[in-house]
Amino acid sequence: MKRTVLKKTVSLLLLFVFLFTALLLPASRTATGEEYSDATTKAYEEELARLRGEQDKVWANLTSIRSQEGDVEEYIASLKTQIATTEDKVEVSEKLLASLEASIASANESIEEKTARIDEIYANFLNSVRISYEEGTASYLEILLDSRSLSDFLSRTEQVNSLLSYDLRLKKKLEATRASLEDDRATLEEKYEKQKAYREELDVDRAKLNVLLEEQETNIKNLQASEAEAAAQYAKYQAEKEKVDAEMEAYIQQKLRELEEQRRREQEAAGTEYVGGMLSWPVDGSLYHIITSSYGQRTYLTYGYWTTDYHHGIDINAGWGTDVHAANAGTVAIAGWSDSYGYYVLIDHGGGYSTLYAHNSSLCVTAGQTVTRGQLISYSGNTGWSFGAHLHFEVRYQGSRIDPLTPGLLSSPSNLIILE
Repeated sequence: MKRTVLKKTVSLLLLFVFLFTALLLPASRTATGEEYSDATTKAYEEELARLRGEQDKVWANLTSIRSQEGDVEEYIASLKTQIATTEDKVEVSEKLLASLEASIASANESIEEKTARIDEIYANFLNSVRISYEEGTASYLEILLDSRSLSDFLSRTEQVNSLLSYDLRLKKKLEATRASLEDDRATLEEKYEKQKAYREELDVDRAKLNVLLEEQETNIKNLQASEAEAAAQYAKYQAEKEKVDAEMEAYIQQKLRELEEQRRREQEAAGTEYVGGMLSWPVDGSLYHIITSSYGQRTYLTYGYWTTDYHHGIDINAGWGTDVHAANAGTVAIAGWSDSYGYYVLIDHGGGYSTLYAHNSSLCVTAGQTVTRGQLISYSGNTGWSFGAHLHFEVRYQGSRIDPLTPGLLSSPSNLIILE
């Protein structure tokens, strides 16, 4: 259950973040910078956008399946509780039936004893009547004639009547007791039959619950299979995205190398050598500068999955619309849109160095434009694959992305805070 409640809470939280982020995204891409027009790069971006769309569909299906799984798991838990309760009722009912059977047997034994006693007394009475009939009433008359007074006569008469009717009275008393016992037995038998019927109903209920449980366990297995299939499909699209992204990155690096070679030839022709120097901090500051995600391997939760990847830059906390400046002078290699980077700028600084600024809300430069150190190039935002406004900043050397915080590479502010 906890597991099911935890699954639902994470899904709802991620859905809220996704919707909130979608609301922050601009309705249309109206960056001031001209979008990069290279056909190959556009093709890569379109393929990434298609894969992201397919992945979102799979995720919606996966979320629905997990929600159904949670409902079915709760239902299964409820059915198991009902089955356990029914088993307890069956156990109590069987004990009650056994108790009623014992009570009925005891009542039957008592009735048999009373019946035997009644038969014995009645036999004695019949024997007394027979003797009285055979011997006459002389013995009783003698008892009466021996009376010494009227009072004695009446007393003797009562004694004679008592002797004659004692057996009959005792027989009636025993018959009344037996009748009461038979009423009690009838009541017990009625309770027994009702309890027996209830016990049979419990068997029917238990059978129905077991059928429902079997159906739902089959259902949960089917859902788990569907979840595994959807998860595999999601992972497939993720792998395809990473492949396309890697191909696009290789293509961009090739273009940077070409641009660097062109710059080198131009410098040689002009007889000058480009000197880069230490990079400057790219974001306008406030009281503190905060890095929310450092360069290197990281693990984070996305779409309900714990994902581990290699972060090729640093994320600098920056509110929506914060000024972003070129870290050094150079030529804008790309100023456009990426499905992952959102609005981004890639600047070639010469000497094998380039910097990238991603997730901007809008751009202020165009591809091929020459920029100076500290020049405004964009405004920070939350576009592309991003959850919350910030600037993703990368430094590349000879085509490889390196840690921007490498000593001597980037001039970091004194009030810098790095969140681990």
